[in-house]
Amino acid sequence: MNLHIGVLHEAQIPDRVFQEFEDTIRAPGLIFKRENRPSGVPFGGVEWLLPTVVLAYLAKPYFESFLKEMGKDHYDLLKKGFYKLYESCAGPSAQDVQIAATQGKSSKDQPYSLFFSVVAEAPDGIRLKLLIPRPIEPTEYEIAISKFLILVQSTYNETMNADVASTLQNAPITSGMILVTYEATGKLVLVDPFFGRRSPNK
Repeated sequence: MNLHIGVLHEAQIPDRVFQEFEDTIRAPGLIFKRENRPSGVPFGGVEWLLPTVVLAYLAKPYFESFLKEMGKDHYDLLKKGFYKLYESCAGPSAQDVQIAATQGKSSKDQPYSLFFSVVAEAPDGIRLKLLIPRPIEPTEYEIAISKFLILVQSTYNETMNADVASTLQNAPITSGMILVTYEATGKLVLVDPFFGRRSPNK
């Protein structure tokens, strides 16, 4: 994929929402793409595995080549760019997304945003998806983004501690994806997309 960082969003979301993000992360050699998709297109499956209204994507080449060349400077710009998305994508003013689903496929009370999420590709091709808790305060959001980026980067530079590595190795992988979220303890934790949805005999 000829891409470092991408944003996929429904067509209803105006371009201006992403302008500060794009301006902040812009750098020589960075391949950034933003695409929109039709609004309201139905998907089948468990909602936490599906594309959110706004989805930011960090591709393998960003970590394998671009970030190695640019170093910490762009890593800090990326974090700042994500922080600028808080108000419109994760804060109280972010749209409240309601979904229609067949019984048993959707959680009645949504603990995570269906409006915004971040997906990053690990070296082995597995995608790590950060589910954003709702509601989430600005400070908590910044910590969640920072810890997620550290987690992804550690899969490339081999700085991951043994406990985290063991946890990821045993994580449920669905559709090539591992789900994580931020909790009030200040840590990232795994999310099982089928927790509470399996029949008792499974």
